[in-house]
Amino acid sequence: MKIVGGSPAAAKKWPWQVSLQVNDQHICGGSLIAHRWVLTAAHCIYGHLEYKVKIGYTSLSQQHTMAVVVPVRDIIVHQYYQSIGMIQNDIALALLDVPVNYSAYIQPVCLPEKTFMVEDDTKCWVTGWGKLKEDVYLFLFLQGDSGGPLVCEFNKTWIQVGIVSWGIGCGRKGYPGVYTEISFYKEWLIRRLSRASSLDPSGFLILLPCLLLPPGILGTP
Repeated sequence: MKIVGGSPAAAKKWPWQVSLQVNDQHICGGSLIAHRWVLTAAHCIYGHLEYKVKIGYTSLSQQHTMAVVVPVRDIIVHQYYQSIGMIQNDIALALLDVPVNYSAYIQPVCLPEKTFMVEDDTKCWVTGWGKLKEDVYLFLFLQGDSGGPLVCEFNKTWIQVGIVSWGIGCGRKGYPGVYTEISFYKEWLIRRLSRASSLDPSGFLILLPCLLLPPGILGTP
């Protein structure tokens, strides 16, 4: 899989895209998967900081009347996440302090079944807030796109198949980007969301249709 070019996103094009922030500074990307749940990479979590999620924007430098900023109540990092040597289990969930209301600018993305496979030559998209050119400062992780979604469209439904994890440089020939494969972690996601459902039962139930139904039954966000 390769990334071709990069361009500014149109309004409402990727309504699940979020910015994970600390002290109003962008840290990583992420994706909205339910009213109170955001999916991101484990390497984006640096400890017990005051995280917030910014959603409904297409540019971090501009304001939008439909955009919202929501504090993060809790974060669940994969228990076997490893950053020493080869990065492993690079996946995390953020529970928002309050549920966000869906709109044309704010929508969840669907997640794949465990057996879900992406066919060869399928065109997919990576979205985020990163730079379009390589920065020496960001040698290992993929600019501000880290934690953001890799999505593919199937039967008019957008499904997130990966999370931006790491890479060497940006779009270098012969150096592929590495993504967390979401279908592999489907059972982990279900278990974690089930345990947390006592905190937000309504948000968990709203998530279930996107998690459990085959793509052909789902509608476009």
